[in-house]
Amino acid sequence: MTGSDQIGYIRLMAEHPLVTYRKVRNLTQLALARELHVSRTTVARWECGDRKVGKRKLPEVSEKTGIDRRALRPDLDELLSGAAA
Repeated sequence: MTGSDQIGYIRLMAEHPLVTYRKVRNLTQLALARELHVSRTTVARWECGDRKVGKRKLPEVSEKTGIDRRALRPDLDELLSGAAA
């Protein structure tokens, strides 16, 4: 693997699950936003990590995309396990 191949591989591994979902289905951010009943800006912010999928919106996003909730919000497990301790 060359240096540029490695960088591409690392980016793919770090890619937000919604980006992967969109690419596989050849969707734009706007098309996904319409499916999820949010703005394109919201999808963009989720994908780049500026915002997290909200706890109330999480079940709908997970159900419509088939992406596990933990993949969309890995921090929730930590929060919930921390609250139980």
